[in-house]
Amino acid sequence: MNKTLEGIILSIRDYKEHDAIIKALCKEIGIQSFVARGLRKANSKNLGAAQVFTHAKFFVEFHEQKTIHTMKTAEIMQSYRTIREDLLKQTIASVLCECMEKADLDMLNISAFDFLQCTMNHLAKTSQPYGLLALFMANMNRYCGVEPYVEGCVHCHSQKQIQAVSVIDGGFVCAHCMNPTKDIIMHKQDLYSFRLLCLADMENFEAIETYQNWTFDHVQMMVRFFEEYSGMYCKSMRFLSCIAKMDA
Repeated sequence: MNKTLEGIILSIRDYKEHDAIIKALCKEIGIQSFVARGLRKANSKNLGAAQVFTHAKFFVEFHEQKTIHTMKTAEIMQSYRTIREDLLKQTIASVLCECMEKADLDMLNISAFDFLQCTMNHLAKTSQPYGLLALFMANMNRYCGVEPYVEGCVHCHSQKQIQAVSVIDGGFVCAHCMNPTKDIIMHKQDLYSFRLLCLADMENFEAIETYQNWTFDHVQMMVRFFEEYSGMYCKSMRFLSCIAKMDA
């Protein structure tokens, strides 16, 4: 049965000599895998459209009882050229796609495609890519049910004298409950920023973007919660940390 699907390509891996397997987050039916015959040939008609994090329309031979389908053609809907021309944004896009590929989309209780597309559209235009990624990771924590507790101290629930964030205990810690050997002491402004990210949605990014100058440190805090409690580790995050060190 032939089907037309719209999706964002999450990953591509080689298969046999000239073929490839494309994994895409499709608007209609979630993550799907396609075999792209001859994609690695120089004269492949699908080569331009079949690039990681491209938003494309796929014409596929769909097999109801199989997990891998056959892609016949692919047509570019959005190439995200401005992302590809910027190494930092390109790496962040790889982190977004890897997170979506590894997450249990049924557990997210959102339209995963719309969420990723909204994030990619913001990434293409923003001058604060670290802020965008920090907000994305904060949203992923919430959708996966592992968001930090930021309404007060995670131990005594006091809203006074909040001084640190505890990854082990799962949220804000006050001065009385803080353990300086394991908790991360933060300035008041950074605590405000952390709470703002935890409560905001991707639709609020334009307000988040102008709030302050976001850095890789804001991303790292959200990633630590994500990796600690979701059990998912993003390899592309390691490369991003190298780029952040070069920027610094």
